[in-house]
Formats: sequence, C-alpha cells, structure tokens
Amino acid sequence: MKHGGAASPASIASAGWIMAKSAGQWIGTVVGAVVGFFIPGSYVALGAAIGGMIGGAIDPPKGPKIEGPRLNDLNVQTSTYGAQIPVIHGTVATFGNIFWVENNKLKETKKTEEQGGKGGGGQEVSTYSYSATFALRLCLGPVDGIGRIWCSGKLIADFRDSSLSGIMATNFTEMAVENLLAGIGDRKGANPENTGNGAIRFYNGSAGQQPDSRMQATLGVANTPAYRGLAYLVFEDFQLEDFGNSLMGAQFKVEIVETSSVNQYAIRTRIQENLFPDFLTAYGESGVAGVGPYNPVLSNGVMQFDKERDRYSVTLTGDLVSIGTAPGTPPGAVGDPGERFYVGTTSGSYSVYYNNTGPGLCGGYLVVGGTNFASKLAATNYELQGACVGSDGNLYLHQYKGGACVLEKYDGMDLSLIWTHAAPELPYNLTVLAYPFIPGSSSASAVNESGSIYWFLTIAGATVDFRVYAIAADGDLTELHTFTSEGGSGWDGHTVCPAATGMMCAITNNGGGFYVFDATPIIVPELVLLSEIVSSLCLASNMLSAGDIDVTGLTQEVRGYRITATAAIRAALEPLQACWPFDVLQHGYQIKFLPRGGAPVATVAADDLGAVAAGDNEVVRLSVSREMDSQLARRVETTFIDAAREYDIGTGTGAERLNTDAVNILQIELPVVLVADEAAGIEQTLLYLYWLERNDLSFVLPPTYLNIEPADVITINTTDATHVVRITRIQYLPDGRLECSAKYNHSPIYTPVAVGETGAATGQVLSYNGPTQLALLDVPCMDSTIMDKPGLLAATTGVYSGWPGATLLRSDDSGQTWGSVQGFATPGAVMGYATGAIAAGATHIIDAANRLNVRLFSGSLASVTELQMLNGANHFAYGVHGRWEILAAKTVTAEADGTYTLQNLMRGRFGTEQYTGTHGATDFLVLLDSARVRFVAMNISSINLSRLWRAVTRGALLDSASDTAMVYSAVNLECLSPVYARGSADAITLDWSIDWMRRTRTPVEPFSGAVAPLGETSESYEVEVWSSGYSALKRTITGLASASATYTAAQQIADFTAVQQTLYLKIYQVSSVMGRGYPLIASLVSAPVADPWIAFRFFATRMQGANGSTTFTDLSTNAHAMTASGNAAITTSTFMVGYSSCAFDGTQDHITVGANNVFDWMHKGNESWTMVVRLRATVVDGTNYRTVWANFEGGAQRGVNVLMGPNGALLFKIGNQTASWALGQESGTGFIVQNQWHYAELSYDHTAAHGYRGRIFIDGTLRGSQTYGSNVYDTAAANYAQPRIGRYPGSYDFSWVGQLQEMIIYRGVVLHTANYTPPSDQFNV
Repeated sequence: MKHGGAASPASIASAGWIMAKSAGQWIGTVVGAVVGFFIPGSYVALGAAIGGMIGGAIDPPKGPKIEGPRLNDLNVQTSTYGAQIPVIHGTVATFGNIFWVENNKLKETKKTEEQGGKGGGGQEVSTYSYSATFALRLCLGPVDGIGRIWCSGKLIADFRDSSLSGIMATNFTEMAVENLLAGIGDRKGANPENTGNGAIRFYNGSAGQQPDSRMQATLGVANTPAYRGLAYLVFEDFQLEDFGNSLMGAQFKVEIVETSSVNQYAIRTRIQENLFPDFLTAYGESGVAGVGPYNPVLSNGVMQFDKERDRYSVTLTGDLVSIGTAPGTPPGAVGDPGERFYVGTTSGSYSVYYNNTGPGLCGGYLVVGGTNFASKLAATNYELQGACVGSDGNLYLHQYKGGACVLEKYDGMDLSLIWTHAAPELPYNLTVLAYPFIPGSSSASAVNESGSIYWFLTIAGATVDFRVYAIAADGDLTELHTFTSEGGSGWDGHTVCPAATGMMCAITNNGGGFYVFDATPIIVPELVLLSEIVSSLCLASNMLSAGDIDVTGLTQEVRGYRITATAAIRAALEPLQACWPFDVLQHGYQIKFLPRGGAPVATVAADDLGAVAAGDNEVVRLSVSREMDSQLARRVETTFIDAAREYDIGTGTGAERLNTDAVNILQIELPVVLVADEAAGIEQTLLYLYWLERNDLSFVLPPTYLNIEPADVITINTTDATHVVRITRIQYLPDGRLECSAKYNHSPIYTPVAVGETGAATGQVLSYNGPTQLALLDVPCMDSTIMDKPGLLAATTGVYSGWPGATLLRSDDSGQTWGSVQGFATPGAVMGYATGAIAAGATHIIDAANRLNVRLFSGSLASVTELQMLNGANHFAYGVHGRWEILAAKTVTAEADGTYTLQNLMRGRFGTEQYTGTHGATDFLVLLDSARVRFVAMNISSINLSRLWRAVTRGALLDSASDTAMVYSAVNLECLSPVYARGSADAITLDWSIDWMRRTRTPVEPFSGAVAPLGETSESYEVEVWSSGYSALKRTITGLASASATYTAAQQIADFTAVQQTLYLKIYQVSSVMGRGYPLIASLVSAPVADPWIAFRFFATRMQGANGSTTFTDLSTNAHAMTASGNAAITTSTFMVGYSSCAFDGTQDHITVGANNVFDWMHKGNESWTMVVRLRATVVDGTNYRTVWANFEGGAQRGVNVLMGPNGALLFKIGNQTASWALGQESGTGFIVQNQWHYAELSYDHTAAHGYRGRIFIDGTLRGSQTYGSNVYDTAAANYAQPRIGRYPGSYDFSWVGQLQEMIIYRGVVLHTANYTPPSDQFNV
C-alpha cells in the first residue's frame, strides 16, 4: 500500500502547527557536503532556463543558519504548541506530541481494600490510580498504519506479530485498536475490560479523515477539527498506574509504517485429534442423544464448552486446562421432544429442537424460554443450516428456503425480525442426518465483531472448509476468505465455533480436534526505494514537477528515514547521500540523481590530455594534488536509528585506517533506520572515500569529450599509468575545451563487506498474559515455622507463557468487598493435572507399582536422588480440595507428548494416607516449592466457613478473574491420626488393654533421636468402639490423657452381651482448637480368651481333625466318649471357624455321646442349660425334619431333641410320656439358609424371674422365646439311651444333611437373654 499526496499547508496551519517554510528550498546544487566530496561539478552554468527559478531552491538565501535532521530529534515525547511535525519515510519509530487531554486533567480512581492484620484482618487502605484520555500527534500523513507501540520502554502492542500469542496479547489484553490500517479494518480487544484500558483509535492523516468521536463529545462537534494530513492516536482511559500515574511518565514511542502490505487470514492452531481424551468415541451414551460440543464461552483466552456430561477448558494454543462436570442436563436427554442443541449459551435460553418423526427431521423449531418459535423455523418451507447468537447479542439464522439460502437477524431481546437477506453464496446441505445440531452433522456457524462477520464451517470427509463473510448493515454478505485444511480421523461430528474478535475456534465431536482460525490483519512493513524518498522531498517544494527530476538510478532500498527539523532540502538529503552515495547534476533540462559506483563511460587517450588553444604553449597534461594525511580522519564512527534495537540510537563498530599519522575521528549522525551490518558498511565506505579522494586531479580535454558530464566515471590513460576517476567539476571554455576536476574512483568501495556488531536489545515480544490458574491447598502442616497457625497454601501460575504474576484476593462478605492477601511473581508454581488416576499404594515403603502421568500448565519436572526425595525434594500435593494426598516422586520421565510420568513414589506423606485411594482422573498436581507456593494466613474465626477467592493476573481488573469458593477446614491444625495401635485381653479379667503411638503436626528430623513434639496445648485422646464392619458405634472412651485405654469385660458385656476377641476401633488425638483429628481405624484381635462360662461346660467338641477322620473328642472336663457311625467324618472343605467340620450325608450318619442317662438332667426341669452349635444345612427340602441333637427314652417322645424343621426353622422339644412342648416354627419360612453357616444357641432358663423360658438364637438374633408348662418335664426315672448328634433314633431317622461344628452344652447357666454378637473364633479349651 502506498500513501497518497502530501497534506496542503492550509490544512496543517488550521491545526495550529508551524510548517517547515524551507520545504520548498530543500534541493540544492551541493548536496553531498557531509564530508565535502559529494560535489559533482559546478552548477554556475545551469543557464537561464531553470537558473532563476531553481537557483533559489538550490542555494538557500542568506540568513539564519538552517540545520538538517538530527538523530536525537523527537526522542522525547512532548506536549508543546508549535512543535515540529516529523515526516516519515518507510518504517520508523517516533515519540509523539500530546496536543489534547480530555478536560485537561487526569481521571482519578479510588480503590479501598483491607490490608494487614494477622489472619487477613486489618485496616482499610485507600489507594488512588489515574487514567487519561488524550491525543498523540505522530507525523504528517497519510501513512499506512502503525506497527508497534511502546510506553516508557515497555512494548504494549504489536500489530506486526503473526504468532497466536502475540495476536492475543495485542487483541485481548491491553486495548481495543480501531482504524489500525487504512482500508483494512479494526483490531478490537476481545475483553479490554480486563485491564481497564479503553480503545486506541488511529488516524492515518488521509484527506478524508473524520474528527474523533471522543474529542467531539468533549469539545463539541463544531469545535473539533479532523486534522486531515496529520497522523495521530487517541487513547481512551489509558491506565497510568504502571507509569507513575502521570502522563510525563508515560512516554509513547510509536512505530509508524508509511508503506506496507497486510497478511490477514491464517490457521493459527490445528490439533487434529485426541486433545480431549474423555470425548466419547460414540455419539451418545445411555440416556443422552450424543450431540456435539455446546455452550461455548470464551474468556481471558480460555475457551470453555460442554460435551455431554463434561465441561472442558482449553487455551487457544490447544492446551487443555481442565475437565470438570457440566451443570444441568445434557441436551438430547430422555424427555426432550427431540434432538436438542443450545444456541449461544444455556443461560441465553435459546435452544433448537429437532423433530425425529417424518419430514420434520429436515426442519426443526426454536424454543425460547419454553415458547415455541416455530413460525421462524417452519419445517414445511425452511431447512435450518445454522443458528447462533452473535457477540452483539442478536440471534442469526442461516436457512435454506425456496432453492437458496437466506440469512436472518432477530433482536436478541424480543426476537423481532431486524432484517432478512438472500444469501445464495452460502453453502447448504440437504442430506438427512447431516443438519446442524443433529448427531453426525458437519456444519456450524457463528457471528462476531458485533454482527459484522459471519463464520461458517463445514466438514466433508477429512476436509475442513471454513468461510468468512462480512455482513453489511442490511445483511448483504461479502466473502472475505476461505480456509481449507485437512481434518483428521473422527472429524465428521458436530462442531461449535464461539466468536472471538478476529478469530474463530472450532471443536469437533469425535476425536477431540481443535482449530483456531484467524482473520486478524497483520501489518507487514515494506522497504521503500531511495528514489521514492528523494522524489518526495523534491516534489514537496511545489516548485518542481516529476518531469523536472530523474531518480530512476536510485534503486537502493531504505528501511526508514525520519525528518524532524526545519531545514533546507539539501540538509535532508545529506544523510541519505552518506548512506547511499549519489551525485546530483544537471542533465539536459532535468536534475538527475546518479548513484556512485558506476562503470566508466569513456576512455581518454594520453594524447587528448592537456588540450591547448591554437598557438598556446603545451601545459601539464595531468595535475595531481594531495591533502596531508594528518588532516584526514583515522577513524569514522556513525550513530543511527537501530532497527534491531526498537529504534533506539545505535552505534556502529567504526572503521579505522591503520599505519597512518592521522589522529582525527569523524563522528557522523544518521537519522536513518539501519542495522549494525549496514552501519558498518557505511563506515567502511566513508573511510575509504576519505582516503581515496584526498587526491585532486585536474586536466583539460578537447571538445570531442563534450558528452561527458559531472559525476561520470572515466578512464585516463597516461604513458606511465591508467587512472579511473569521477568527474567532480567541468568548466566549459569559450573555445569548447573542457577544464575538468576529478577524484579517484574505485567501484568496489560502494559494495562494502564489513560486518557490524548489534548492540544489546530488549528483544521484547508480546506474550499473552491470560488468566491465572489457582490452587488453594488446605493440607497438613509441613513446616511448623510457617504453617502452625490458621492458614493455607496457595499456588498460582499462568496457562500462557506471558503470564506476569498475580494477586490473590479474598472476600469475607460473599463478594461485596475484596482484600489482597498475597502477591505472586513469575515464574509461577509448577502445577498441572493428572491424565488418569492412580490406585492406592504402599505408604511404608516406596511405591514402585503406580505411575502418575501429568500435564503441566507451566514449568518442568526432573528426577531427584532418593536422598534428595527423603530430604523434601519433589514433594507434591495431588488431588482436589478435601482429599489432597502429599506424595513425593524420585523418578520423573519427560514423555514425547509433553507430559511427565512420575514413579517410585512416597505415598500418603504428612498424614494423608487416607486419600491414597480416592483420586480422580483429572486431579490437580502442585509441586510444593516454598519459593513459589505461599502460605496465606487466615483468621481463626474463618475455620469451617466458606470464603471467596480470586487470583487476578497482574495488570488485569478484579472482574477478569472468576470466583473460587472454598471452606477452610484448617487441615494444618488438625491432629494427625495415631499409629501402631495394639492391644490384648487379660486372660483372667478379660479386660482389653489398648495403646498406640501419637504423631505430631510439627515435623521433626527423622532418625535424630528427638522426641516428636506434642504440637498441642495438652495431650488428649478419644477411642470409639464399633461393631463389626463399623456399622454401629457401641462406646466412646473419653478423658484419655495418654496414648492408652482400657475396655473392661463389664463394658464389653454391656455393649455386646459377651466379651470380645476382636475390637473395631477409631482412635483420635484431640486438639483444644480443632477437636478430633484424623482417626486411626484399626481392628485388634486378641489370642482366644478364656470362655467366661468355661466352668459350666458339660460337653464341648470342636470337630477338628484331618480330612476323613472319624475321631471326635469331648474337650470338657467330663471327657464324654464320642463314637461316629455311618459316614459321619471330618471334612476340611468347609468350616465356619478353625479348619474343619463334621460332615453328614443323611444316610443315618450320627455320633453318639457319653453313656445312657448321662444327659437326663436336661429334661427334668430343675436347672438351666444352654446349647451352642455351628451348623450348615445343605438340604432344606420343605418335607423332612433334620436332627441336630436327640436324647430320648425308648420310642416315646421323651427327653430333649433339637431339630431343623422342613422350612429351615430351628426348634427343640421337651417331653414325657404324656405331654411335650416345642419351641420353634413347625411351618413357614425359617432362618436357616441352605448352604450357609449359622451360629445357633438354644437355652432353657429355669428361673422364676424369667418364667421358666426357652430361647432360640440364630446368628445372635433372638428368633424364639416361650415359657414351659410343668407337665412336660420328665422327672421319672427312665432308661435314656446315649444322645445322638445328627440323627433321630428309631424309625423316624430325620438324619442331618450338611455339616456341624463346635457343639457346647453348658449346665446351670443361660448365656444370653437378648441379641448379641456371636464369637468369631473357636472357643478356648
């Protein structure tokens, strides 16, 4: 792009500036006086044709001294009326002149926050910041645009950077920039509110330039000029906090681009697949129709969207930030009238529904707040291709109707039609099941730039087609660009494209692909020809036309040139001649600019030298004079505008001549944009010219050489040498002879090979700050010098490389006010998220089995030695709030995909062993580096209360950060769980003695021999006693001042109705501040204790032995003989306790016990007794009785019998010859479950208090209780046979089918009267 003509003097004068009056005098005959040798010849004989007019322009009139541009001109920003307006050629930076400040003052902002005080409390502190709205004059226009902007040396905008990070840094963070490029459009910040800066508007100085709207609002429309011909910037509400709250501290340097090209369209990010590993490979899941990504929100450079039941956050560079749970019900869930897809966001209340029946599938209808919007989407005549809510809040519908597409815009509030416009250029798809929002769809659309840009994406196979259209005010579309790119496997699903200024993001359904398409204009400065600069300077006089000058020979390319002072044009040309030597001469009726270094145009023979008039004596043919070496420069040094150092002043390396008596150093200022190599070449050329041209040659040529002009290079042959010279002056004698002056010429001088040395440069590159990632760590105390008080650890980092640090703020009043509590500098904490969960692992040794793979937001990880790990290196917080595990990693492996794998882990550190098996697939990981993770004090009154937190990126506004709500549980103040619980029951008293070892919150050096400090104001413990399985709390033992407790037999019987061989405990250390700490959960098993009723045993057998054995033993003191009959034998295949039982197969198997009449006392009704037995029935057939114990006389039903009824109910009978009594169920469903072990207890309670009662317990639960009648007792003497186990005598049989184990009969005691817990181990002998 080339700029147009210069501004008229009248237009500039109206603006109140002084124009360079000598602009029309800038061309002169002697143009090369930088070092005194750029004089091609005398111009006295220019003649009457142009002499009178041009003479004044060439040689300025006598008067005040006029100086040319200087290097330091305008190197400081000013605010001065009448200040010089620079002229810019090419690309160069300049400091501007502030010529307007809104209301002539700064805008003051008061900020009050709570600071200081222990635990976050303290006084309110008010601070004041200032902003300004002002206009900054740059240069004469028109120019193409601006490239970069610095403020007090800090790069704040870069419109040349084509990297995604650079574009985001300029577009999203600092400001909105309008009118950036003439004829191209704006680059507006996606969220300028993040820094508080308003817009920057650029005016390029064109002839059609309009007044600035903000200036008009302040000054009035009639009082605001357009400043045509002047390029300037207007800054709105520019924040001055970082610049001393003063415009004097905000020194703006602006890179002005006179001539440029523009690159506008590019694909900035393309990740084909697998970015989102949790995406379903299929379209749906149970109850969900499987629509594509929806509900997009772009904020702070992070895109958030929902996919079925997950919520994803991803940076525009394609880095996954987090995966969470999507709120609400996914679209397409059961109960919807059809397939559904959100348009805009779920909070926007727009939803598109599709009918799954009949031809309606090709249409659909829109539901807004529950109201059918079918008239806009009638299935009969419309076929929806796309729907979106634009950044302007309005609804856009892309529909196929009547053979072509239409685009419609509806008001976002009342849905009234704003316009409808035919859009035949838009693509469409009429294939069933290929519509937008339907599973399998391949298109999506979005509108951004406040309704001015329409984006439409389609995917066909593996090709992605993305089109960008400009939307006119009436809806007319103009296609701006088409992106075409390869997709990837699985790119045939839904896409969603949220609007970002100048950009569009696309996410695909299957495969998890990600695109960022960009339409941001990138300015590309172009080099300008030297001929264009020289021509512009000459024509600015308004005295010469283009036909009066010839600059075609000046083909060198110039980076930039800045004229900043009032001067003759000769002075403006001198720096250019120094850089690219050229001569100025009269050529016919033109002024010709001829570059140095040309080839000879003529050869002069020796005989032609010294031409004399007729009759004159012969003269010296070639005269050579030489200047003294001491008068010449030994060294040449330049200073210049350094393009590699952000247009700061650069100093050349210098060119020096050795072996000379010269001592002079020539220093030359060049207000030209160069790089070090170019400056070194210029220095080399100038030094060589000084010494080459110290010789002056003079000679006279005959009229045959009239075609030679000043600045021509010729070859002179003499009898002893050949000379190549450049003509500097020609005096035309009346007889036609040419009296010539010349300098030696050597063409290679003008193509130097010197190499310069680039000075130190800041090398500033804009990187997008982005949001701050925050981790609040409510974790145990790991450093008692810091963490032994209310507070938590906080870690912050950025998700983009330009993150500058952050401030952590907390609100104690639900977001009404905020106070800063901690600042964080770069680099941030090393933190990220796990790509999968690891299982629980060993906590007492290094866990070599588990491997944890993580992806970091920033930073890096490395392995450490085992000793370093033991000394605290590579410790991490792993998990989320409420379940942080502290672990350490010895080995860290960097994977090819950018992740890290951690292995050889120390698990459950600092009392977090209870969380080793609780991890989720995307848990956080934070490296606990004390230099980057900070302790934030809390007030003790805030324990167990919710607080809001915000991590605000440095320089951003408070509202740019989202809230993080957290209940502070003061984990760092909680007692750790005790360890090493042990205990046993006393063999005589049956009391349990329990002890344990406490831990401390305040770590102590391991193996130091030091006693672990208590860490609490007093030592206190509590012990909970639970039932098996921790289903019921039985007792809490309190008031323990040491690490031990006693659980008495009386307490056991009161809690369980029997002493316990196994205890299920929770042991707590108690803090005076926090109460109970974390529990030690332990089960203790004592060696089998003495049976408290062992003295009452009348019969006891374990039925233990080798498999197949038929030997059985009564272990009571009575030692009754036991004899097996039939197939009754020991089996080791099944048992309830111990290692074996007795098996009965139902074929009259049984065991006889003792002698006749030994057990008669059981049915005489004059003493209590209890029988316990473990049993397993393999047959419960509903027909037959099965015998456990039978003691009877003859064939009569006399004595005591224990049986299982056909229904699985256990019962026992007592009878005599005339009457009997039975306890238990004869019919109905019993409690003996087939093939399951049970513990049975049957008793007869011969006490008046209990009513002479019989009881049956199954597995500790009372299942039957009944009193006896006195007529059932058999008190008469009778010849009772031996009792049998497993078979009823006589013809009844009733053989047991199954297994029996551990039968005990107690005489004179009833063990239980209420429910109890059966013993879990064998009885003690």
